[in-house]
Amino acid sequence: MAVSVAFDAVGPSSAGARVASGTSLTWSHTCSGTARLLIVGVVLSTNTTVSNVKYNGVTMTQVSAGSVQSGGTGGTGSAQLYYLTNPALGANNVVVTSGASGQIIAGSTSFTNVNQASPIGNVSFNWSRSLTDESIFIKAGVASSTGNMVVDVLACGSTLSDSNQTSRWLKNQDLNTSAGNGAQATAPGANGVVMTRTMPSATGDDWAIIVAEIVAGGYVTAWLTA
Repeated sequence: MAVSVAFDAVGPSSAGARVASGTSLTWSHTCSGTARLLIVGVVLSTNTTVSNVKYNGVTMTQVSAGSVQSGGTGGTGSAQLYYLTNPALGANNVVVTSGASGQIIAGSTSFTNVNQASPIGNVSFNWSRSLTDESIFIKAGVASSTGNMVVDVLACGSTLSDSNQTSRWLKNQDLNTSAGNGAQATAPGANGVVMTRTMPSATGDDWAIIVAEIVAGGYVTAWLTA
């Protein structure tokens, strides 16, 4: 029978990781299980780019959405999502390196029972600029299937609170930039998963979100005995 993607661990904790001003951010993540996938969500609060993201010295791959700017084209800050199949077992360092000094917020999630040949399925993104008539809801949807998993990364200029899905890490840090706060959540795969969070003010703020589908892989054999 087919197996479903399962959540493994979060790194470094539900509080995420952050450097106030620098070109790199390092934390430890522990991977376990089989058919593994590591996902790293990165939020930059300046118009810099990520040079690379590595786990145990191995370079990770960016999802197809690329860098999505908070507030859209010309906005300050961005959300980015990276993945690595078959990451090393045990505790190893995640290292995010940016092209220029600035605030970096990030965190990692790992999963098991993932398709190792094609781990990432559908990807979508959304963003908005601060407007007085902006909805306070942040959302983006992605087509998925039962047994798969959906993961996001969110950059926002306002304090983040509830998620309609399972929050994995959340870092509310800096309300003076359009990407001073970051978060990551997951949801079981289904036909049209929408990842949603709420900002505290109806006036809104700049934000960007990336949503990706993690594809299940592998089967287990069930033995019947008389």
